[in-house]
Amino acid sequence: MTNKYHSLEEIRLRKAELRSQLQKERGTISGMAHGLFQKEEEDAMPTRRFMGFVSRSASIVDGAILAWKLYRRFRPDQKKLKSKKRRRFRLF
Repeated sequence: MTNKYHSLEEIRLRKAELRSQLQKERGTISGMAHGLFQKEEEDAMPTRRFMGFVSRSASIVDGAILAWKLYRRFRPDQKKLKSKKRRRFRLF
């Protein structure tokens, strides 16, 4: 995008316009960040609290399964060191 300005007044107007756009975006971003770190309400619906619990539990289980798979894949094993045959990467 090329902007051709013919006077200092046009530049000042454009600068003010861009500054107002930045202020709007800064407000939106700060609102989103505040929403991310805001503590849940105490009187939240029981179903919402239960779904949050299920979501966090699923994430923890998923992380544990990934850690176990990585451990099994990269653990030092004596049989593995003696064998010259290379295994391909398997997920399951």
